[in-house]
Amino acid sequence: MEPTALFIAHQGKSFRLELFSCGRIDYSSYPSRWHHHPVYHLILVTRGRHYFDYPPHRSVLVDAQTLILINPEMKHQFRQLGRERFEHIGLLFRLVDERGDEALFPLQALLGIPLGKCPPIAVCRLSPHETQQYQEQYNELLELMHGPGMDPRRPFKLFRLLYSFLEHFRTDRRQVESALGHRDELAEAMERQMATHIGDPTFHLEQMATALGRTPKYLSARYSRVFGRTFRSTLRRKRMERAQWLLHASQMQVREIAEQCGFSGISSFSQCFRQQFGLSPLAYRQQRREVSAVFDGSKQKLVPVSSYMLEKNE
Repeated sequence: MEPTALFIAHQGKSFRLELFSCGRIDYSSYPSRWHHHPVYHLILVTRGRHYFDYPPHRSVLVDAQTLILINPEMKHQFRQLGRERFEHIGLLFRLVDERGDEALFPLQALLGIPLGKCPPIAVCRLSPHETQQYQEQYNELLELMHGPGMDPRRPFKLFRLLYSFLEHFRTDRRQVESALGHRDELAEAMERQMATHIGDPTFHLEQMATALGRTPKYLSARYSRVFGRTFRSTLRRKRMERAQWLLHASQMQVREIAEQCGFSGISSFSQCFRQQFGLSPLAYRQQRREVSAVFDGSKQKLVPVSSYMLEKNE
C-alpha cells in the first residue's frame, strides 16, 4: 500500500504535513549556539531549567513541562543555567504546498488567529496530566518514525499531537512578550545603533555611548544583563550574520562583502568568518548553494537538520 499523505488547508491552499525529525537531546553534551530551522519546531522540556533566548527579548527561564513552539526561520538558542543539566524532546516538521514550496506562516494561524497577531514563538506550561499525554503521543510517533519503511499512520499521529496541543498557543503578541519578559527600551536602542553602524569598521561602544548619552561601562553592563552576551560578541555575530546572507543571496565578491560587514580588509574578514563557522567564506557560499539545491528540488529530498545550524559557539 502506498503511504498516505495528510493535507492541511490554509488560505485556499493545501499543504502536505511532513515529519522532518524527532528525538531527545541531552544538553549536557550539546553546545549552546544560535541557530534556526526552515521548518516548524515543537519542544517539550523534560528535565532541568535553562534559558531560552530569542532576540530582541531578554532571556526567559524555562523548566520541565514547558512546551515551546518555534516557527520557521526564527533564531534562538538554549543556554545552560550554571551546571544544571536539561533535556528536550523535539519535533521538526514542515508543511509543503502542491508546488513543493514550504509554508513559513506561523502555525498559530491554523487556529484562525490573524497573521499580525501570531508571534514567531510561543511558550506555555503544561500540567502533569498534559505532559504525560504529550509524551505518550510523542512516543507513539517516535516508534513509527524509527520503524522500517514509511508507515502511513505517521502523518496522522503527528496531526493528532499537533492539534491536541496547538490550542495552548492561542494567545496574542502582548501575552507572549509578557511571558518572555518586558521589553527594555535602552537595550533596543543599542540594537538599533548596532544595526545602523554594522558596516562601519570604526564603530565601537564609546561611539554608541556618546549617541545614547550614557557611559560605555554602563551600556556594556546593561547589554550583557539583558541579552546574556557581550556587546562586542554580539556585534561580531551580527556582522557574520550579514556576511552569511550576502554570501548566500548575492553575487558580490568576498572583498565587497567584507566592506559591507564592517571589515577594513579581506584577510581579517576571512579569519573571523573561519573562526565563527569553521570554513572560508567561499567554501560557505558553495556549501549553502548545494544545500538549497537539494532542499528546493522537486523530489522533496530532506537534508539533515544539522545543515541548518548556521553558527558555531561564540
